[in-house]
Amino acid sequence: MDTQERTINKKGEETMDTKEVINTFAEAFEHCTRDNGETYIDIKPDSPYWVMQVVKAGHMGNLPSNLYFKEIATIAYALKDALDNNPNYNLDDMAEVVVDNLESDYYTAGLTGWLDEFEDHIGYLTEALDNYDKLDGVGLLSYANLIWKHEVLFAVIEALKGVIDR
Repeated sequence: MDTQERTINKKGEETMDTKEVINTFAEAFEHCTRDNGETYIDIKPDSPYWVMQVVKAGHMGNLPSNLYFKEIATIAYALKDALDNNPNYNLDDMAEVVVDNLESDYYTAGLTGWLDEFEDHIGYLTEALDNYDKLDGVGLLSYANLIWKHEVLFAVIEALKGVIDR
């Protein structure tokens, strides 16, 4: 039985503190395998509705894809790790820790696959070229991938703030 005291907001909704939101979010993902052996990440069926809303926000208007689910789950786990390491962190503190530890994909095949996944990813490559025209092709792809990861992170953070602040 849950003995934690619940707070109700003006809309009559239960509110959750940052720790509860982050823990729920990180625990909402499951690793699945299709019949053909391909693995993917999905949201557990019993997860709160707001988890899907946060994941949707993290897709930044794109259709659902394994690429985004994987990145959003990675962000969820990293946020939980940051909070576990410092229970007094707020979302902005956690985001700062996560962004400092983000790395682009390592392999050229992964980077070109990422670039090909959605048409709007070419915009990240253009932004990388505008900022770092001295990089080689792989360097530009890596930087573009990192820009994308930052944007996904901050889209997720903003959506999580909405869950905490409701």
